[in-house]
Amino acid sequence: MYICILITIKKVLFMKYIIISILFLISVPYLFSFGGGNGSEFSPFEIHTKAHLELLADSVNNSASYPTDNWSKDKYFKVMNNITEPVTTFIGTASRPFQGNFDGQNYTITLAIDMPAEYYVGLFGYMRSATIKNVIVNGYVNASDRVGGIAGYASGSSISNCINTGSVSGNNTVGGIAGCGYNASISNCMNIGNISGDDYVGGIAGEFYTSISNCMNIGNISGKGHVGGINGSSPLLSITTYCVNYGFVKGIDSGVGGINGHLYDTIENCINTGIVEGEDASVTGPIQGAP
Repeated sequence: MYICILITIKKVLFMKYIIISILFLISVPYLFSFGGGNGSEFSPFEIHTKAHLELLADSVNNSASYPTDNWSKDKYFKVMNNITEPVTTFIGTASRPFQGNFDGQNYTITLAIDMPAEYYVGLFGYMRSATIKNVIVNGYVNASDRVGGIAGYASGSSISNCINTGSVSGNNTVGGIAGCGYNASISNCMNIGNISGDDYVGGIAGEFYTSISNCMNIGNISGKGHVGGINGSSPLLSITTYCVNYGFVKGIDSGVGGINGHLYDTIENCINTGIVEGEDASVTGPIQGAP
């Protein structure tokens, strides 16, 4: 009798072990798929390869892979080396935004994103309540609207110490660092690549709400309207401070400026040394275009 009880107890314990193991693997499905780490602040998921970035994109974007739309929330990621194999996808969509913390550790990520009909495109397509820092991107990004080298759209997020050296092109709201942002900040960032589009085009951002500070543009910026060396358009309650433009800025109408193409709020302590060309002199200026 005691032997039977002992065997039964062992079976129950074994089954508990199997169930706990399965639940653990389900709860952290990608623990052993990145280059290391567990996603915590003190042990971020490690990004070593293009495949790791694609895994991150799939985890965030694809409900078939992971059904929760905030999988990345409060998770941490860090890049461990240069990624030279071109990345052809983006991380985060409007319905499933990236909501984590990403540290590029000043390594370079090569992009080759060509999605001319797509909205919200960059290394990060759509980010919400996220932090991106120390990322360098090169290559190219081409999409439709809300297009950036680092982020297509940033909501309630911060982007700092990032550099874009590649070309970024699109239709509307195109920027070297971010296409568009709301209640967000960009600080200590630089654009070296050529940026082109139709409306709302900027070396750092196409249209950015809240704050751009300590940023620099060296690349050539071209568009039709709302074209700026730093920001294409700066809406109400926005501020652009301590920024410098050295790049050539060219537009046609609706505001062309060395710092901001169309200004609704504040520019402070900014310098432009680049050439600014616009067809309508009344909305073209070395610092701001249309007021």
